[in-house]
Amino acid sequence: LDLGISNNDNIYVDSRKLNLNLTLGSGIEKLYYIINNKKVDITKWIHNTTNVPIRLPHYGENQITFISQGSNFLKSEKTVIIFANLTLNSLPNDLDGDRINDSEDRVKGELKHITTELNISFEIDSDPNLSKVFNKVKNISIKKAGRKFIEFKKDFNLTNSNLDLTEISIVEEVKGNKSLLLISGIDLDVGSTKTIYFTLSNDVVSNSLCLKNAEIFSFDEISPNCNMSDEIYINNVSSFSNGDGISVSYENESSGLLKIMGLSHSAVSQICTENWQVGSFSTCSSSSQSRTVTDLNNCGTSINKPIEVQQCTMPDDTGNTGGNGGGSGGGSGSEYVPQDVTNESINNTNNIDYSDSSIDGKNTNENDNIKIKSEEELTNTNDKLVNNGTHLNGLEILSDVKSNTNLNNTSSYSIYVLISVLFAAVFVGLGVYFIRKK
Repeated sequence: LDLGISNNDNIYVDSRKLNLNLTLGSGIEKLYYIINNKKVDITKWIHNTTNVPIRLPHYGENQITFISQGSNFLKSEKTVIIFANLTLNSLPNDLDGDRINDSEDRVKGELKHITTELNISFEIDSDPNLSKVFNKVKNISIKKAGRKFIEFKKDFNLTNSNLDLTEISIVEEVKGNKSLLLISGIDLDVGSTKTIYFTLSNDVVSNSLCLKNAEIFSFDEISPNCNMSDEIYINNVSSFSNGDGISVSYENESSGLLKIMGLSHSAVSQICTENWQVGSFSTCSSSSQSRTVTDLNNCGTSINKPIEVQQCTMPDDTGNTGGNGGGSGGGSGSEYVPQDVTNESINNTNNIDYSDSSIDGKNTNENDNIKIKSEEELTNTNDKLVNNGTHLNGLEILSDVKSNTNLNNTSSYSIYVLISVLFAAVFVGLGVYFIRKK
C-alpha cells in the first residue's frame, strides 16, 4: 500500500472532502481505513485507485490508518495525519470573523463552511443572518433549493450549546436509481432529534428504507440487509412509527418526498423492496422438508426472506405423524383403511347367532367382523360373497332355520329383509308375466 508519502507524515488540506490516489500491490483482496475508531470499507476501489473519496470527520487534525489485506491474510498498514485547515477571517477573540466576541458567539462559521455540494441555505428562526448573539430556543432550518430539508431546535441558553457549521457535512447521492442521504456533524441538545425531508428516486421496486441512526462517514457503513443494531428497516414508507419516536410519512407522495422524524443521527438509504414467491414444502424426509422461495424483484437481499427449510416429524410405521389422535375411541390418530373383502376373510363368518349379546345397533364398529349365532347352529351354511372390487354381486342363503327359535330385535330385522326379498320376487314375476302376455 503506497500513499506516495512516508508513514506518519502530515498532509495539509483546506477541505474535509478529499480524493486520494492509492498505489496497491498485487494480490490485495480487502482495503479499508480507520478514522475516529470507525472502520470504512473501500474494497470496491481496489481496481480503480484513482480519486478514492475520503471524508474527514472534522477540521483540524485527523488521523487515518489505511489497511490492505491479501489472499494470504497478511496485512499492510499506513497511518497519516491530515490537517484540514479552515480559512476564517479571524480577529482577536473572534475566530470566525463575524465581529461577535467568541465568549458570546454561539454559532461558529458561515454557510460556506458546511461541507456539501448541494445548493443549501441556513436560517435561524427564518433569518439567514448568523452574525448576531443568539439565546433562548431557536428553530434551525437548512433548506435545499428553497425547500424544507433539515429541521431541529437549539437551546442557546444551555451551557456549551453551540453550533459549529465547520463540523456539518451533508452528502446526497443517487446510486443504482436509489437515493442516499448522509448528514453528520450536527451537535443536537441532549434529548433532541431532527427532522429531515428525503426524496425517493422513481425506482418502482425500491419503496423501502434503511435508517442508520449513528454517526457515520460513508454510505458503505450501511449494511446491505439493514440488520445492524443501529439500523431500522422500513418496508412500507407510506406510514411507519416505532416506540423510540422515529416516524416516516409522505410529505408529498406525488413527488416521492418523505418526512422522517425522530433521528439523532441521519443516514438514509432507499433500498429495493423484496417480493417473495413461496412454493410448497416437500414431503418430510430425514426430519426436514424444504421449499423454493424466489424474490420476484431480484433485490439481492434477504431482509424478509421466508424460511426455506424447516423441521418436521417423521411418520411412524403405521403412517401416523403423531399428534392427531385423541378422545374416546380416537386411537392413535391414523386413518382407517378398509380391507379388501375376499372369500378367505369371510370363511369363518357364516355362523350366525341371534343371542341377546350380539349386535344391538349401538356398540359395533363398521370394521368389526359380525357373527350372529342362533340357539341352534344354522345348517347348510354355504353362504358365499363375491367381491368385484366395488360391490357384493352375489348372495345365496342356503340355511334351514329350525322352528320354535326365539328371535330378538336383530332376528326381526332379518325377517324384514326376507319379506322384502319375497315382495321383490313377486314384482319381478308379475313383470315377466305381463311382458310374455303382450
